[in-house]
Amino acid sequence: MRTSISIVDNVSGNVPFVLRGDFTESIKIASQLGYDAVEMHIRDPRKIEPDRILEACNKEKIEVSSIGTGLSFSGTPLNFMSKDKEDRSKVLQRMKEYIKLAGNFNSIVIIGLLKGNIPPGGDYSTYNQRVTQMLEMCLEDAEINNVALVIEAINRYESNFLNNISETIEFVKKFSSEHIKVHIDTFHMNIEESKIAESIIKCRGVLGHVHFADNNRMYPGHGHIKFEEVIDALKKIDYKGYVAVECLALPDPLEVAKRSLEYINRCRRCYV
Repeated sequence: MRTSISIVDNVSGNVPFVLRGDFTESIKIASQLGYDAVEMHIRDPRKIEPDRILEACNKEKIEVSSIGTGLSFSGTPLNFMSKDKEDRSKVLQRMKEYIKLAGNFNSIVIIGLLKGNIPPGGDYSTYNQRVTQMLEMCLEDAEINNVALVIEAINRYESNFLNNISETIEFVKKFSSEHIKVHIDTFHMNIEESKIAESIIKCRGVLGHVHFADNNRMYPGHGHIKFEEVIDALKKIDYKGYVAVECLALPDPLEVAKRSLEYINRCRRCYV
């Protein structure tokens, strides 16, 4: 289990990304703090210079664990469930750009709210099939670029499709592809799962990514989630991927980044 910290270049409001500003500067800070990787949340993958990011990562001896896609579509009607075929085509094209970018870093691509929400009165099977078809097309590019797509289980107050771990595991397994995995987030799990550790055990063999945030979406250790048990469960299923801190940057980004890693390391020492 390796650690990562969420980074974003320019964002306003209380969104759950920690380090903000120039990506190369955040990469440097993350490395100095002791993180193994950064998770880049990107609005437009076409504007990222992969060589520049790779140069910074090589210099700081750090990796890009994951790429978040949500910013590209926030505030727009574009998602995998969009009714208009042309809109879905736009989403697919942007996803191809994310996947190609991720191939430069050997990182995963996160699919969260991009799945979309079923409209009131909408037929579940129709929208499930729409998301499935979109993902099948994305998988073609993911396999070519050797990139994994991770599908995030998101709580019922933010999404009405794939809220809990069991649903997400069942959905992911139908693709029979090593390039699509389950993505869990402790903040969402605190709402949807009766026993977080037991739900993690269910993910054995299909878990592709993990987000850490406490129950109040503050940094790990600032609430009541028992992260020692979470880490123990990840060890039990031999999870080798990244744990990325994706939480509110309060009271300030640097303090959150420092305190998160200190707390995670204390929890990890309990199960060395």
